[in-house]
Amino acid sequence: MKTLSQRPRALCAFTTTAAILALFLAFPTLGTAGAHVYPVRLPSRTGLPAVAPTGAHLSYYGGRVVSNARVVAVLWGSGSYLPQLTGAGTPNIPSFYAGVLQSPYVDWLAEYNTAGRLSIGGTTTNQVIGRGSYLGQYTIIPAAANNGATISDAQIQAELASQLTAGHLPPPSRDASGNANTYYAVFFPHGKTITLGADTSCVLSSTGFCAYHGTLPHSLGEVYYGVHPDMQAGSGCANICGGSSSVFSNQTSVASHELIETITDPEVGIASSFAPPLGWYDSANNAEIGDLCNAQESTVIGGDGLTYVVQQQFSNSNNACIVAAPAAANSASDAPLPLWTYAALALAMLGMARSRFAQRSRDDAGAAFRH
Repeated sequence: MKTLSQRPRALCAFTTTAAILALFLAFPTLGTAGAHVYPVRLPSRTGLPAVAPTGAHLSYYGGRVVSNARVVAVLWGSGSYLPQLTGAGTPNIPSFYAGVLQSPYVDWLAEYNTAGRLSIGGTTTNQVIGRGSYLGQYTIIPAAANNGATISDAQIQAELASQLTAGHLPPPSRDASGNANTYYAVFFPHGKTITLGADTSCVLSSTGFCAYHGTLPHSLGEVYYGVHPDMQAGSGCANICGGSSSVFSNQTSVASHELIETITDPEVGIASSFAPPLGWYDSANNAEIGDLCNAQESTVIGGDGLTYVVQQQFSNSNNACIVAAPAAANSASDAPLPLWTYAALALAMLGMARSRFAQRSRDDAGAAFRH
């Protein structure tokens, strides 16, 4: 039986055709020695089909999902950040999280509810996935030991644990059944390289990644976090992560990938096999919901009325990559008519009745005269 990495899940995005095709043809496996890096396909740049792998399907393995995601954005100390991370103008990263968490982008995830559903192993967490909220942005002051030019995932976990224990970050919130709801989206300033085992951020190779999400056991409860290296010009990620010409759009696309994967598989960082605490996962393709549609981008209108670039996610129900549930098509006979249509029809029928009555009266009068 294959084993899952005990490290967080990684998203890797490449744009050169040769590199992508080479990776696309060799689906890597998850192993205990390192994180899983999924081949990225950017149809707009490579000509590869904008579809999920053949036979893609997510199975439920009994782990938790996130019922109502509460997002905390964390800035890793001082430095140069994407303007949309630190500026007040909208759209920005705070408005992105607040908007998409209150949009159809989350609504359709109800197909991955665990309530009333048993996993392959016969277990369930009995949860319902619904809309979430944005809790705010916090800038931490990392310990010098955890804030060098290169920062490992172990250092990130240690620093998050320390910041939570000290009360510098809000503690994980919980749903009615005690399951963690909070997702800490961590963003790094320009010039920081993140390592995850043998993998390195913003590197165009089979061991490069653009972001990942993981799980941190803590005395306050399970901590779900995502790691987002800088994507500004000169970062390395600027040219290989996302398919848009806009850095902000690429950032929201990558961020949406990690957000939805956290909602549907938050405990993957502590899973060691295809069993609990693993949530929704495609074992055949070694992929989570976002990996199956990696870098296939679309847009969604947030609850704030603004339009954001997001990555499509895989829907079992539709067997396709989507950002919202397809609208139900009404047949002509089933489609309800507007109220004004019924009013106009009633007036027309009344007019016809009056006309017929008047004609009948004239006919009766003429008959009486003739007789």
